[in-house]
Amino acid sequence: MVDDPVTYSIRGLVRVRNIDFHKSVFVRYSTDSWKSFVDINATYVENSCDGFSDKFTFLIYANMLGPGQNLEFAVVFQARGEQFWDNNRGLNYCFQCMPTYTPPLATPTHVIHSPWNDNHWGASFY
Repeated sequence: MVDDPVTYSIRGLVRVRNIDFHKSVFVRYSTDSWKSFVDINATYVENSCDGFSDKFTFLIYANMLGPGQNLEFAVVFQARGEQFWDNNRGLNYCFQCMPTYTPPLATPTHVIHSPWNDNHWGASFY
């Protein structure tokens, strides 16, 4: 979910099977169609073990994105010397930054304002 409309932080919760006490989770993300990527560690949620699974959380700051840009990510679970990837069945998880339009407060009728005017860009994610 997009957690903060100012920093465009994306917060996620991952549940992994409890196949070993020693485990780690990280998120690999890219903002340039995988020409480059960043790995961030997910943090274990204290007391989240239900015997079958554990929870981890992660936070990605996406304020570097402009309208039309994407952030794609996959989740990696490591345990017993193995890696398990969740990449949304090969599609990756994706947030797209979309433009929003804020109309001016007062507009004379003879002036036409375009929603593409840079003064009115904002961003939202879908």
